Amino acid sequence: VWSVNLDKQNLESICQVNQTVVNCFSKKIETVAPDTFINYRENLVEISLSENSITKLEPGTFSAFTNLKSLSVYKNNLTILPVDLIDSENSL
Repeated sequence: VWSVNLDKQNLESICQVNQTVVNCFSKKIETVAPDTFINYRENLVEISLSENSITKLEPGTFSAFTNLKSLSVYKNNLTILPVDLIDSENSL
């Protein structure tokens, strides 16, 4: 069984990506680098990381995403989410 370490270099080859939505549903992802989505931060409305094997998300991974409305992380191995995972200015 292979696993994926998601980062900004491989994001587009692993996930379905357009200017407003990133869909990484069920891609065997174990880790997500904090700067993975940085190139899309101004336009992203939705990110799906559901049904993967993610155990941890770093603080600030989703900060500065002013238009983010939906973040799906269900069916992962997360036990805790950092308080500063998203920016307090975010409308999520």
